[in-house]
Amino acid sequence: MDPLSSVGLASNILQFVEFSVKLVSKGVEIYSSTDGAPVQHADLRASLDNLRELAAPFRQRKNLRLSRDPDEIRIVQTAIACNEIAHDLEDALDGLVATPHSMTSSVLKALQSVWEQGKIDYMVGRLEGYRSDLQLMMINAVLNRQSFLQRSIDTLKSNNDELGIKSDVMLARVQDLKDELRDILHASQHSMPGVDAAFLPHFADNALRDKLGELYAEAQEIAKATDMLRSLRFHRMTLRRHNVADRHLTTLEWAYEKHHEGQRLHFREWLERGKGVYWVTGNAGSGKSTLMKFVYLDPRTKQYLRSWAGQQQNLVMADFFFWKPGAELERSQSGLLRSLLYEVLRQMPAIMPRVLGARWDDWITDEPWTLSELQEIFRLVSEKSRTSNHPDIKFCFFVDGLDEYMGQSHEIAQAVQELSDTPNIKLCVSSRPWNTFEAAFGHDEKALLRVHEHNREDIRRYVHEILGQHRSFKQLVLENQEYQRVLHKIVSKAKGVFLWVFLVVRNMKESLPNEDTVKMMERIVDDFPSELEDYFGRMLDIIVPRYHEASSRILLGVMESNTLIPLTLVAHILPEEEDGPVSVDHLHSSRKLRARLKAYCGDLMTVVEDLGYRTNFTDCHERIDFLHRTVNDYLHSPPVKCKLQSRVPQCFNPSESIVQTASRYFKFANQSINIALPHPVVEILISEAAKLEDVEYEYDVSIVDEVREYVVKSNTGPSNREFVKVALQRGLYSYIRERFKDMSVFRCGLDATWALRYVLFEVDFHGQQQAIVAYKIKPRMVRALLDRGANPNAMAVDGTTSDISALQFLSKPQASIWVNYVSRLVPDETVSALLKPSIDSQVFEAEMCGIFVEHGAEYSAALTGRQNVRGALQMYFGDMPREAERLELLARRWRRRGMISWAVEPSASGQELLRPDTGRPHSHSPKPGRLSPNMDSGGRRRDKMRDKFKSWLL
Repeated sequence: MDPLSSVGLASNILQFVEFSVKLVSKGVEIYSSTDGAPVQHADLRASLDNLRELAAPFRQRKNLRLSRDPDEIRIVQTAIACNEIAHDLEDALDGLVATPHSMTSSVLKALQSVWEQGKIDYMVGRLEGYRSDLQLMMINAVLNRQSFLQRSIDTLKSNNDELGIKSDVMLARVQDLKDELRDILHASQHSMPGVDAAFLPHFADNALRDKLGELYAEAQEIAKATDMLRSLRFHRMTLRRHNVADRHLTTLEWAYEKHHEGQRLHFREWLERGKGVYWVTGNAGSGKSTLMKFVYLDPRTKQYLRSWAGQQQNLVMADFFFWKPGAELERSQSGLLRSLLYEVLRQMPAIMPRVLGARWDDWITDEPWTLSELQEIFRLVSEKSRTSNHPDIKFCFFVDGLDEYMGQSHEIAQAVQELSDTPNIKLCVSSRPWNTFEAAFGHDEKALLRVHEHNREDIRRYVHEILGQHRSFKQLVLENQEYQRVLHKIVSKAKGVFLWVFLVVRNMKESLPNEDTVKMMERIVDDFPSELEDYFGRMLDIIVPRYHEASSRILLGVMESNTLIPLTLVAHILPEEEDGPVSVDHLHSSRKLRARLKAYCGDLMTVVEDLGYRTNFTDCHERIDFLHRTVNDYLHSPPVKCKLQSRVPQCFNPSESIVQTASRYFKFANQSINIALPHPVVEILISEAAKLEDVEYEYDVSIVDEVREYVVKSNTGPSNREFVKVALQRGLYSYIRERFKDMSVFRCGLDATWALRYVLFEVDFHGQQQAIVAYKIKPRMVRALLDRGANPNAMAVDGTTSDISALQFLSKPQASIWVNYVSRLVPDETVSALLKPSIDSQVFEAEMCGIFVEHGAEYSAALTGRQNVRGALQMYFGDMPREAERLELLARRWRRRGMISWAVEPSASGQELLRPDTGRPHSHSPKPGRLSPNMDSGGRRRDKMRDKFKSWLL
């Protein structure tokens, strides 16, 4: 339990104790009718409802996890004890409500009719004792600087600093409330000097309780805001901007000028007074992304925008850089909106309750953010930001690379226009001059900047400062001024393409030691391809034949992986390259690997830094990436891709190659390398293996197991359990099916039922704790585990689940796995009719439920006191009666065929659960690869018959 929850639980206990003492000892009068007649049932039921509401926090498993702090442990123990009292009171009041003839004037007298006075006195004494203990604990928590209360406040501050949340006012209020609590305690002690502990339970009851409640409520708001931002943030969200080249010295200063190159510039004017969309365009390689990075980060941009926004606190800026070779969120609308929304809410946390709706109210951070939801939130942000606290907030967004969007260009153009239609939002966007963008944004010359028409002077400055100021070239110029012609020729041939200039200058610098004549140098410039695609083709052609396979493996791997491959893997790209352990000298290793990458790929690839792994894994923070987006475009052209594929074996698969390369990295890695999860190479191996699984590509799953064995044996490595969890998270079906044949390899007491619990109730996706999230559970994984003996009718909680951290989401922890899965679909009979599932959800759940029933999930198991699984699923599939009928027939067929017999097993709560009757306790599955003794001959043809049933039913 986190320290913040301890504060809330303490406040809940105080409220519960106060109400219960008043209920039991003082006697709550129950006369309320106008004629003075007792209305026992209404008042007793109200008391019962109040009691249950106050006791609810004690019954949530997430509030009852023990920490190491002694005070927190005592708070949890007090909560558990109060829960016992609550059950006793509920039972008594339930009995009174059910007895209409017993008329009394107070709850106390009513209780005296069913309890002896001694029991009532004993209960009151216990409650008073709990109140006394709790107040003493809170005194210590408030006055002790090392207490859990102070740790809770420090954690809130740390989280805010980590995410950069601007919630100083809220944090100050939390600290003020703690100080007020301290003042209450000091005042009480000073007013009664020398008072002993026996008197302490009676001082400042209401003040302590109320301040604790306020403190918890304020702290909860901050914690909730932090969780919301974390759920929006995604890996590598700002990496593309970071890896974009910085401007060279004083280039691009012209962006803020009013006139340049004989043309009128309107960028500064647009910042100060403009609206809508400002479009930055230019030829490929002209420097659009560098310009966007420059203007977003330069303080003058914010300065000029203040003229439009009115004052600094009324302005919110955010950016997003599309990256086509990246992961889905780096090239999609969802990624764009999540990134912008993260920055908006980080700067305006107070607006979250008004724009996040049910997500905020119910503290939902585990459901995926949908595009429609993000679009609606943006609409609300614009609407709700106009408040007394934030009068007319203005938003300016900078979005680079619309042409790198993964979908149709007209889709992203429309999305940008819809955002800009809002009066207080404007956008500066960049893209290549495609027809779609020209039609959408090119109609207003005052909101348009063509980079290649303005960068000639920047190119001239770059050439003169990089090549002209080179020591060797300066010496040549001193001897012969004609060498200046070389510089002029480069500038004149550039045509505004800065990338071309960069490549020519680099090529020229490499030839300077030859001391070529002026004409020879001019010939070098003339011979340099004028088009980038021609230059890239030359790079491919000059790779020496012995490096063809290595270069193609790297290029095809980066093209298909949508991730940045660590530079260190270059040493293991070919199966026969077994050079032994990786050098511990990282600088030497990096220099060697850069040289090898240059030999393999020429100028097509470069090395960039991955900020996410910079400190934790020093051998993996350098990644290989395309020199420029134009390289990726060129390599994806069909003729070029065919050339690359002709240089690798016919059976080559990029994902399989990366898996094999990653395994060789671990095979020859130095033992001192930190293998703690999430290790970047393990992440890449698992990710690429998952891609193979998704397309049902057969690969050698023993490779994954070899990596598991290595990382588990390393000094800082994870346990078998942790590695298996990663494999379950990422959906390695083939690996799980194969490994669960022989669990002895794990040696950690795992079984398929444990894995099923984990997949359904505990899987942690990208750092976000999940309950059962339909679209993140893969049916194939569930089927693989059930095929390997997982018992769907086993209890959702048993002795092997002590480490499960998502049990707080289980509605019925004492029921079966299957019952808990179904209860999510129909969580409450009273509201289920209002929660109409989507067609997509119903189709998904039909497949999932079918898999469960195929494997013996009890179709008639009790769900609630008045409903069973059959009735719940019939309700859920109300719009799809054929699916409900199919499940019914499947369950009937399963029982009739006798595929497996089930024995009744009592649960801790008395509910009957079904388990496979193997003659052993249900926690022991039949030996892998063998049939259970109770399976008949039909069980020997289980897979074939299941397919036959499915085809018959459909």
